[in-house]
Amino acid sequence: MLQARPPAAARSHPRQSVPAAAGSALASGEPVLLVSAEAWLLELLSLQLRAAGCFPLAAASAEEGRRLLAQVVPALLVLDLDGLTAADLDWALQPLQADDEHVVPSGPSVPLVRLMPLVLLGDATLATAIQARASLCQPKPFEPRELVQQLLRVLRPATAGERPAPLQCGAVELARDQPTLRLRRGKGWVEIELPRTEHRLLSCLLAEPARVHSREDICTAVWADNPVDLRTVDQYVRRLRRSLAVAGAADLVKTVNGSGYRISPEALSLKEFS
Repeated sequence: MLQARPPAAARSHPRQSVPAAAGSALASGEPVLLVSAEAWLLELLSLQLRAAGCFPLAAASAEEGRRLLAQVVPALLVLDLDGLTAADLDWALQPLQADDEHVVPSGPSVPLVRLMPLVLLGDATLATAIQARASLCQPKPFEPRELVQQLLRVLRPATAGERPAPLQCGAVELARDQPTLRLRRGKGWVEIELPRTEHRLLSCLLAEPARVHSREDICTAVWADNPVDLRTVDQYVRRLRRSLAVAGAADLVKTVNGSGYRISPEALSLKEFS
């Protein structure tokens, strides 16, 4: 299994307020609280979770994680046990529950995922405590994309006949679980089947359509398991535009000079579709 490498470059609690920066964004997807001392890991998982339709909240320490838990009840909590102090580790080994005063790790109400350095697994007693009462325990190192898929399985248990809601922006609709892009034309829809990497690239852009995505961010989200040269991002953007051109939608992905790429749904609205 490959080890992830650093990139180059809600429910609101009934008695607490949601952080101002998160207030309106929680409506865009399930809040997932990530607690890790590794900034690159927080960035990588945040990018991929956004692309999957979640709203990640990143905490760089157990103390910061506890502050966020006092304000937001997440749909999922991911705790990286690497680098925690003994006191923080004791806190992190408890399950999670909301009570009348605040939210603490003390019950089963919030699904809990623990990321474990291999050194902790050498202690059988500690390993048992780590695995107890957690929905998922993932040893480190791990493959980032596979971890995100596991997180989504914990967050969204499969329901017979139910499919995840697509990513949408104006006249654009992209399936999450298959590489099918639908573009609205008049009263109907045109479907395009995208290659796998182009699907991941468009998912990254559509997860936050108003944002300009840097090449570094796209590289991290799309090629997390096998980082590529930034020129590869430009090559795949060109490929994606060629695929979109089949439906007259090559302008959907706009270049922002010196910054990166963003979705341009307004470009589609200016076209007359036959």
